[in-house]
Amino acid sequence: MHHTQANQGCVSQPTNQPTNQPTNQPTNQSINQPIRFSTATGQGWGLAYDASARELVVSDGSDHLFFWAAAFPFAEKRFLRVTLPVTTASAAAAAAATAAATAAPPAESFAPLWYINELEVINGGRFALANVW
Repeated sequence: MHHTQANQGCVSQPTNQPTNQPTNQPTNQSINQPIRFSTATGQGWGLAYDASARELVVSDGSDHLFFWAAAFPFAEKRFLRVTLPVTTASAAAAAAATAAATAAPPAESFAPLWYINELEVINGGRFALANVW
């Protein structure tokens, strides 16, 4: 990702790799420097802005969503692992049999959801929508 500060504004051009990439140069630029970032895969697949929290939501093709400060140098604030419940016929039958034998609710198992990209933050930052590649 490149960050350029021009006058009082700020322009950032996302790239999919944490390396020097060409960037569009606004006129009267004062700073142009690559921003090194760290993600689980070392890549950047999706980027969305959460205005309510003033942070960027970043995906990298893994099962992680990263939350970065929206101001330069875009420091990571936290991350979240994304999972889905595992629902197979054999798992459901085993869970039902266990629940019937123990009178306890079946435990759910979860699997990581990989290849998250194309992010959008909605509902005041309460939800992130994503595509799975």
